[in-house]
Amino acid sequence: MVKHTIIIPVFNAEKFLRRCLDSVLAQTHKDWECICVDDGSTDTSGAICDEYAEKDVRFRVFHQENGGVGRARNKGIDESQGEYICFVDADDEIRENYLSMMSTILDNVPDIGLVECSHCEIYEHKSDAKRVIPPKTIGQEDYIKLLFSGSDGVYHGYTPTKMFRSKIIKDNKLHFNEDLKYNEDRSLITYYTKRISSIQCIPDMLYFYYRNDLSAMGKLFHVINEKTMTELESFAILLKDDAFNPTEKKYISKAGTTSLMKFYNITKSCNVTDKSVRKIIRELQKYAKIYVQYNRNEYLQMYAVGFMVGKLYNKLKTKNNFFAKVLRKVMKVLFS
Repeated sequence: MVKHTIIIPVFNAEKFLRRCLDSVLAQTHKDWECICVDDGSTDTSGAICDEYAEKDVRFRVFHQENGGVGRARNKGIDESQGEYICFVDADDEIRENYLSMMSTILDNVPDIGLVECSHCEIYEHKSDAKRVIPPKTIGQEDYIKLLFSGSDGVYHGYTPTKMFRSKIIKDNKLHFNEDLKYNEDRSLITYYTKRISSIQCIPDMLYFYYRNDLSAMGKLFHVINEKTMTELESFAILLKDDAFNPTEKKYISKAGTTSLMKFYNITKSCNVTDKSVRKIIRELQKYAKIYVQYNRNEYLQMYAVGFMVGKLYNKLKTKNNFFAKVLRKVMKVLFS
């Protein structure tokens, strides 16, 4: 068994891939394997992966038909041989001590089930954003709160900023949900967290996340379709799972509500037909009805009844209108 498995899903990443793979080669800890899963690339990405594998046997390459990042990562999990598992995106890079710093903690503290490092978001057209987390050991429920609230100002839902114990993943048969095209990272981290007792966060900036125009997250904030809206489904799946207690579900629901309103705001600026808008709004209302069971937010209650009702309430609320008060009382009766 090797010490580390680095799993890299690869799809049409020829522009950035060498930078990523070179950062793997530069690791100070040399006991690793890097599994590159070519997910049906139509550019030279697959050939680049093969080139690195020919030069260094620690690179293992698998070619498959395009099935999405979740399926590619799952292939990597199934083929992995390392004691610890990390996920790296093909357009990003890792610092040379990425493996050594996080694995030292897992080696020395058996009760720690997950290590998370700080990261830097690098943008094409604006200043970089350094996301530094203070050093701390966090319990299971508190970490789930952090995952969905980002109360420390850092988004914790990225798998690449973390090192997992392979045994926990495999013993519990944890995999990425391949039906989810967005938020699948945070979903897997949440289920993994339920299998461990504590998480170690470190302030060391070991991961560099390039927010280029081609990245999945870059597209999410500008496009609304069946794929991007699977983000809302990811919250619904967690809320329906009895593995999570009421407090944890409240955190999950609040995060789902934030995403819900983000998608609704996108519909107001999208160039789509009225029929398409109505279909999207019906989907948003469906998720509002699920989220409101765990989060009694008055705005969410309005939108659960109907998005037009929610819009009306927002307008009345700003004017401190008598009818807004009446509408609020009606909602309390409906959702009490």
